[in-house]
Amino acid sequence: MHTWRLIGAALICFLAVVESGCGKSKEKPVAAEGVLTWEDGKPVAEATLVFLPDDSRGQQASGLTGKDGSFTLTTYNQDDGAVPGDYKIIITKSVQMKEVPKGEKGEELVKRMKEYFEKSQEAKAKKGLVPEIYVHPKTSPLKWRVEAGGSRIQLKLKILE
Repeated sequence: MHTWRLIGAALICFLAVVESGCGKSKEKPVAAEGVLTWEDGKPVAEATLVFLPDDSRGQQASGLTGKDGSFTLTTYNQDDGAVPGDYKIIITKSVQMKEVPKGEKGEELVKRMKEYFEKSQEAKAKKGLVPEIYVHPKTSPLKWRVEAGGSRIQLKLKILE
């Protein structure tokens, strides 16, 4: 179901807010967009990026990559950018589950969830998902400074074995 992906992204964002604090900035967001690729230049499609402010006065921003790896950050309103400052970046990507037909429940739903889990494991084996190092604020090496005039962000992920 498409809502599983949205729920997962919302959960990641919620956890990121808890991890970084809930401080609000008085500054307005500036244009902040970019591209997320693997180190070999291939785009990282359908990944969620969360920019966690280094400063407790900052404000979290997030974005979702398109098929070409491009994204635009959102802080308060769709695609409004990010508040200038330094950020730690976490990235997640999951396998989409096919829509669960209405009325599916019990054993049918368990079977569908099992299929989803198996597809997740297959995707990890094919390096389709983001390595664990990028998922948590304490381990992600990704950082970026959003400048007052706006930022064009270029992020490259290492393909880890």
